[in-house]
Amino acid sequence: MWSVADPALHARGDGARRFPRTADRYVGRFLLLEDNPHQQRALRRRLEERRPVDLAPSISEARVRVASGVPYIGYVFDVNLPDGDGVELLSQLRERARITAPAVIITAGEIDRDIAARAGALGRLLPKPGLDLDPAGFLEGLEAFVDDALGYERETLGPRATLFDLSDGELTQTQMDVAELGVLGYSRSDIARELGITVHTVRSHIRDVLLKTGLRGQRLSTLARRVNERRRNR
Repeated sequence: MWSVADPALHARGDGARRFPRTADRYVGRFLLLEDNPHQQRALRRRLEERRPVDLAPSISEARVRVASGVPYIGYVFDVNLPDGDGVELLSQLRERARITAPAVIITAGEIDRDIAARAGALGRLLPKPGLDLDPAGFLEGLEAFVDDALGYERETLGPRATLFDLSDGELTQTQMDVAELGVLGYSRSDIARELGITVHTVRSHIRDVLLKTGLRGQRLSTLARRVNERRRNR
């Protein structure tokens, strides 16, 4: 069974990403349902390269997390948990709570017709890498799931997540508000009126936004194009 020691599972270029406390205002989160400590760490590190992760070691804890109202953009559920079946929980969440975010179901057990049919109707099904299985295929499937989750985030949370990424989380709340309205096509006077600030203040915030998103000296329309391109190509 794979663990945190497997180099293929931890190959990365920039190390673990650190998200500021304000991240939850702008980006979604992953919910990881897994009770094995080694697998928790390996999966969590991978997922946290892209978005924050909440960990649930049991079905009951996962239910609490989901009920909290956190904007989850993706679910990674193990099948066999001490207090229940992860596939059954996901089925209930899809049916009763109308949860539509992408999901990946992972299992160390045998994949027979029953589990393939049950899981396949809910999300991706990935076998956990073992001694006789190259983890590269698992990571490829996990990355495809993450891309789906970020696409779901794009559709449900709007441009803020992309602005967060472009600025590496450096925008203040007001700067984010200004940037979002600008990307949506508001003029400076419209932004000022919408936020209850002066046009001069809006101009100042726009300069700061462009600086923090690597577009110093450019126009707000350039930022809008960059955001829309990133959202289309994500």
